[in-house]
Amino acid sequence: MQRQITPMQAVNELIATLETRDKLEDDLRDWLLHGFKLCRAGSVRTVDEGLGLAVGQGKAPELLRNAWRREERNRLICGAASKLAGLKKCQRAMVISHSISTGVPEVENHEARILLMRLRRLCTDDRGNTTMALHWKSVQDIIKRETP
Repeated sequence: MQRQITPMQAVNELIATLETRDKLEDDLRDWLLHGFKLCRAGSVRTVDEGLGLAVGQGKAPELLRNAWRREERNRLICGAASKLAGLKKCQRAMVISHSISTGVPEVENHEARILLMRLRRLCTDDRGNTTMALHWKSVQDIIKRETP
């Protein structure tokens, strides 16, 4: 029985598989094959369309790069929050928000500092603008939603 996975999940699995050089799962292989066959037959204009990754106007958050960055940001936020255990929940959210928008402060936990630096780098564009900056309350909501 094949899994029902979204194109975004399939691409992320494909990248992870190619990075680790494991064998491709059958459903992932079928998804790729189907998309490339559609493209070859001329049924779609781009490989993105064939693979189901194309999005319409006004759907920028659904683009692969934006969806991945949002998921990675949320993962790093939760990781940093777990390493900042000595602080209250509200303080953790404030430190994380400050790290994204202004700069990474000195924190005791070395792993937390590394996660905060990675988070800042992810959320900053090529011109130094923090395009994915969040208010501390939004950070707190992400931590509540993503942490089991």
